[in-house]
Amino acid sequence: MNPSLIALLSITFGIGGAHLYTHLSKNGMGHLWITSAGVFGSILCIKIVGRLGFDPTSIVSQDSHILLMMNLTFSLLGGVLGVILLRIFEEKMGETRQISHQEKH
Repeated sequence: MNPSLIALLSITFGIGGAHLYTHLSKNGMGHLWITSAGVFGSILCIKIVGRLGFDPTSIVSQDSHILLMMNLTFSLLGGVLGVILLRIFEEKMGETRQISHQEKH
C-alpha cells in the first residue's frame, strides 16, 4: 500500500464514522454536513495523532498492520468528533440567532 491509498482509506473511515454516529444518535443533519464533518474531523485527528507514528508514511515504511488499524480507528473517532463539534457549533449559532432576533423586537 502507498501513503495516498492509506490517506484515502482514513478519510473514508472518517466519513463512515460520522454517518454511523448520526445514524445511531438519530440526528437530523443533512448528508453534506455529515460528510464534511467526517472529512475534516478525520483529517484533524490524524494530523494531531499522526505525529506519534500513525501517519501514512510511517505505516508504509514500517509495513505494520497494527499501525494501519490504529490509524483507521483514529480516523473513525475523528469523524465522530467532527460531527460532535458541528453539533456544538450549530447549537451556539442557534443561540446567537435567538438572541439577535429577540433584540430586534
